[in-house]
Amino acid sequence: MAASTPLLWDAADERDVDSDHSRPPLPTTGSAGGSSSTSFGVRLLKSPKVLGDGIMNRLTYALNGMMDVDPEQMRHNQIGRASDKISLLEDQLEMLSNDMALVNTSTQDNLDRFQKQKVRDLKGSLIAMARMHLEWAEKNLEIWKEAKIAVDQV
Repeated sequence: MAASTPLLWDAADERDVDSDHSRPPLPTTGSAGGSSSTSFGVRLLKSPKVLGDGIMNRLTYALNGMMDVDPEQMRHNQIGRASDKISLLEDQLEMLSNDMALVNTSTQDNLDRFQKQKVRDLKGSLIAMARMHLEWAEKNLEIWKEAKIAVDQV
């Protein structure tokens, strides 16, 4: 069981963290039948001071890698990054302008189609209303003719 348990602190990680490679890594214990507290493949950690030194060394190395010591080189790098951003933004502007033109064309086509449909619907409604008005006027004319005949008979 102890042989398959992963180590919590690997010696390879320790060598990467420490800038001082002269210290040998701490031994790991992983005996199969051992009853000590380290028999599960758990390794005793270094003292906080030594552990802190390793973290500080790694952090210092990372920060030194990010900082440019030469101001001229740093300025040149910033100009290069800025020109890359500008070209990327110009490409995006062109792409968005093309998209906007397509959206405008599509919207205008939809508005034109809507306007034509609205005119057709209004024309149909007015024709239907005119037919109903014509029927009403014909019925009204018949009623007045009947009323005139009734008045003439009296």
